[in-house]
Amino acid sequence: MKYSGFLALTMLSFILTIEAHAQERFRKGYIITRSNDTIFGYLQYRGSKTSSQICHFRRSDDHPVQKFNPHEISGYRFEEGKYFISRKITDHGEPVERFLEFLIKGKASVYFLESGDASRYFLETERDGLIELSEPEKIIHNDSGTYYNIPKYKGKLLYMLADCPGIRDDIIQTPLRPKPMIKLANKYHDLVCTDEACTVFERRYKKLKLQPSVYAGYGMKKLKFGSGLISEYTPVMNAGAALQIQNLFPNSENITLETCLQISRLNQTTLKSQNHNISEIIILGNKWYYVNNREAYYVSDNYIKVFSVNPDLKLTSIQTPVLIKYNIKSSRLQYGFGLGPMFTFNVTENKDIDYKLFADRFGRNIPGTLFGGIGNVNITFRTGPKSSIQFNCNYLLDFLAGDVNKAYRFSSQTFQANLRYNFYW
Repeated sequence: MKYSGFLALTMLSFILTIEAHAQERFRKGYIITRSNDTIFGYLQYRGSKTSSQICHFRRSDDHPVQKFNPHEISGYRFEEGKYFISRKITDHGEPVERFLEFLIKGKASVYFLESGDASRYFLETERDGLIELSEPEKIIHNDSGTYYNIPKYKGKLLYMLADCPGIRDDIIQTPLRPKPMIKLANKYHDLVCTDEACTVFERRYKKLKLQPSVYAGYGMKKLKFGSGLISEYTPVMNAGAALQIQNLFPNSENITLETCLQISRLNQTTLKSQNHNISEIIILGNKWYYVNNREAYYVSDNYIKVFSVNPDLKLTSIQTPVLIKYNIKSSRLQYGFGLGPMFTFNVTENKDIDYKLFADRFGRNIPGTLFGGIGNVNITFRTGPKSSIQFNCNYLLDFLAGDVNKAYRFSSQTFQANLRYNFYW
């Protein structure tokens, strides 16, 4: 089945993710108890949505993991900067407690919450308390028609920061995003806090990292020439280089973007006919073969009926996959999986082979440009302070896009195993 490889990789990814979550790395930090005591230890880093609902903490590697809800502790903070504090808010009309992330703390404190529906922002001042700036998008229906409501956060900002007229123009120009809100609150604080000590808190974003690697491997490839010929799974060699981009998504540090440049080589294979009524004509050297499922006999070099042929395709392909990968790292191991699109460029093939159906249509046996996708699962072993070895299992599917005649819908699928050396950990 064409998509069985994607299904198998998806199932394997799910199993690895469950196992890897249990070994996800803890980072230095502390919790703040309801009595304002600070307890140092290690906090488990998770996605923004999960971080707002529960805190996983342990005092050391020898201690068990403790789970704290927002009503059990006042907050928690990672040593690297992220800081969450327990506050009461309204969610779908009901009062709840959540861990809100501090973007900046001062005369006007800004908080952030990643909910299932959208990103939510809150502003707190001594006079007005905690007020939500963001609001869910609403469609309003009345006798005049249907329209979207206008966001009201700028009006709320103008009211809450009215004691500082000098930033009115800044408020009008500030979008509801983390960095602009931090900049606005910081400017407000500097203007109104002139005769007292103050502390401004900002969360720190990690810089983008470009991390290269090289790899080589072995695979099994199957070709399908529309409704005509089809190959058996055939050994294929591949090698390439990859570049991984980390910290591309500040709120999801486990997600990375990876692009690769890969070259593969497919040689001798076995081709059979998919059609029970028509022979497929393929010329090898000076001999004409009629590949069919009914009979095999020799009349002359211009008419040889066979059940299959074994040509040396000498097919060289360059592939450029781009993957979105999810990685979970422990002290010496990393698990991951990814999916993404891929372009394939078939640059060389055996000129002594002529598959009439395709050669007459495309001027070559295998179309030059194909589109497809790739699925990946991997496990990485740390080998040094800045290096690692990675084992990859890939499933690649590519096809000829845009041809409405199914007789010419070329496709291929490949199962691939690679060993990779990463110049990073």
